[in-house]
Amino acid sequence: MTKKLFNVKRKIRTINSIAKIEKLNSRTFRLEFKEEKESKAITYECMSPDNCSEIIAKLNFLMVRFSLTCQKNQEKPLTLKKNASMSMTPATFLSAGGF
Repeated sequence: MTKKLFNVKRKIRTINSIAKIEKLNSRTFRLEFKEEKESKAITYECMSPDNCSEIIAKLNFLMVRFSLTCQKNQEKPLTLKKNASMSMTPATFLSAGGF
């Protein structure tokens, strides 16, 4: 799935695809994403050190929240039955530059 914003094509990745967050310096950080068979690291540069810290804190919060939600939902696995109705909540997505 891709998203086009200002003529820039970006792949939308889920929060649970983030394998590692690494702060490189006060204004730069790197996200390592788990792909199907390999991982991909993308480096981001922020406008200020405060902005960088805020983004990292928000990503860490979302990652913890997502993992807790997954643990809670493992108690009742999803099963589909013929002619049954189902409701789903949207997954949390991370889009590069979405902050």
